[in-house]
Amino acid sequence: MEMQATCIHSLLTLKKRMKNLYMFKAERIPILVATDLASRGLDIPTVDLVINFDVPVEPIDFVHRTGRTARAGRGGTAVTFVTQFDIKLIYSIEEYAGITLEEVDQKLQSTEDQVLDDMPLMSKVMQSIKIRISEGGFEDKLEKYRKQKHNFKNRKSESDNKKQNKQGFQMRKQKTDTKKQTFKRKKVAEESKE
Repeated sequence: MEMQATCIHSLLTLKKRMKNLYMFKAERIPILVATDLASRGLDIPTVDLVINFDVPVEPIDFVHRTGRTARAGRGGTAVTFVTQFDIKLIYSIEEYAGITLEEVDQKLQSTEDQVLDDMPLMSKVMQSIKIRISEGGFEDKLEKYRKQKHNFKNRKSESDNKKQNKQGFQMRKQKTDTKKQTFKRKKVAEESKE
């Protein structure tokens, strides 16, 4: 069974994002993998499942993410992967949203055999996602972005160093000028005593 997926993230051009979104909305591609870029402002009434790979730090982000499902009176499900490190975040989400999140019943959790049975399907989905990401040049764009960010930080650092050096020079010059003035005053005071 082959699963197709598309993605939306900030390194895609607006045109590519819109194309991917159209393909998902038109139900030509059943899976949309997205960053928080897609958590607000998208109205896709037919979304019936949202999976949060991680727990958002801000409770409002959880509300927006899960709000992509169960729209216009429809039902929907949101699943969030939670680790022991996320418990405080879950409590803050529950408090913020005024809800109690349900833990998956032990009976519904996958057994080891079920997980092993599902691995080929998950592997295909992950492979499809990786292919889509590589086709979109995501890794190249991400590397380019990181280099630009690094270069910007270096230029900013060099600029800051130049400013600091200039300020340091001005401060040293000021101190030297002050010492000269003090020396001149002393010399004038000594000459006037004579």
